[in-house]
Amino acid sequence: MGAFFRQRSFCRGLSRRIPRQLLLVAALFMMIPVLYAEVRYYSLADVEVLAVHEHNTSSFTEGYFFDGDVLCESGGYWFESAFYENNVCMFTMDRSVFAEGSVMLDGKLFMLTYQNKIAYIYDAETFKLKTIVQYPREGWGLTSDGKKLIASDGSSRLYFMDTNYRVKKTLSVTEKGKPVSKINELEYIDGYIWANVFLTDDVVVIDAATGEVCARIDFSELYLKKERNKKADVMNGLAWNADTKKLWMTGKYWDKAFEVDVSVIMDNLGK
Repeated sequence: MGAFFRQRSFCRGLSRRIPRQLLLVAALFMMIPVLYAEVRYYSLADVEVLAVHEHNTSSFTEGYFFDGDVLCESGGYWFESAFYENNVCMFTMDRSVFAEGSVMLDGKLFMLTYQNKIAYIYDAETFKLKTIVQYPREGWGLTSDGKKLIASDGSSRLYFMDTNYRVKKTLSVTEKGKPVSKINELEYIDGYIWANVFLTDDVVVIDAATGEVCARIDFSELYLKKERNKKADVMNGLAWNADTKKLWMTGKYWDKAFEVDVSVIMDNLGK
């Protein structure tokens, strides 16, 4: 009991020795609100659908990107995984493989797998398999900033990797300070990463330097669920045509792909 009173006396003595000014500063500091990046919210009304194109309904879309003027796509799912160019199947994969995100960089085609714990590197011209790399995470989306590969794994993290799939940097994706999970298909556009959010019709725009979401677009009216083809699954697939400056969008097993002008959103980024 004596030790208890001595401890209380010590604490009271310590509090007396702390200047009241410091206590006031600490209290004021705790009252300062945490500042997050501004998030702008958009809908279909803020973009323009320029054209509707045919999409191969055999593809469970996982990777979607342009290589020059060629629209490339990796389709996933067991027994069905394949790679397409302009809706034409270029090669199929082993039936045990669930292909995921893909991208081309430095003359090579890179492709992830869902839970096979491997990733592929092909020759981009011949599609000849160059190597198979052990991959420790689930593969989801894949894109590139022109130097590094950028991958998602269904969490709120993005992985910046070299061309041997070695992680060089990890980025946490947040929206107003809160983690954004289920980051899926990715497309790098001028310093920002556009990403489908799995099981939603939302696309988030992520600052590639900070991981902060600066825009969220509700595309639920792009292709109404009641109007989709019977086989259609969730929205997934963002491909940026650098020549036309237009974004192409589709979904798993969809019969349509949409060419969209998102210039209003892009013009507001960074403002």
